[in-house]
Amino acid sequence: MAGELRPRPGTEGPPRPRKPESPTAARAIARAVALRDVLTHAVEVYKESRKHSGLPGSAGTGRIVALALCVPALAFCVYSYVARPQSIWGPKAANVSPVLEDANVRFTMFLLSQRIRSQYATKGRLPASLAGLGAIPRGITYNIVADSVFELRAEVGRQVLVLRSDEPPKAFLGDAPRYITGRAQ
Repeated sequence: MAGELRPRPGTEGPPRPRKPESPTAARAIARAVALRDVLTHAVEVYKESRKHSGLPGSAGTGRIVALALCVPALAFCVYSYVARPQSIWGPKAANVSPVLEDANVRFTMFLLSQRIRSQYATKGRLPASLAGLGAIPRGITYNIVADSVFELRAEVGRQVLVLRSDEPPKAFLGDAPRYITGRAQ
């Protein structure tokens, strides 16, 4: 074909550029050709090394590792949710002794009374309801008896517990702290 460049007989590869007109241009062209040859060689070496290496990330290895980790984890989660072992979810309410339940309710009421007293100290009045105090345990009722006296009530089994703010907390708590910390016998 007439417009096609052909290498000279006896030479291989792309045709060499024609002679530059200045020595600076000759150096620039020589650098460009050398850079092209180096990059071509680097790409070939990289492709060759990828063919022969068993690097992770090759076809499906990541998926196998993910499956090997995720399937047992999912099975454990399903088991935990269905069986609800005590070591993960804690003791069931039926397993708590009545004495410990009483101690827990007494201490909860004491802590709630401390929040009410704190609000009384900062605002100078008792709160109208427990709604503004944050999370309130179920089963505890609140009544204002006088300007600075309130009453908390809760039912434990068949017993009604009453904490009044004008009575000493130690009398109401009794041995509850010892039962909660596990020091009671």
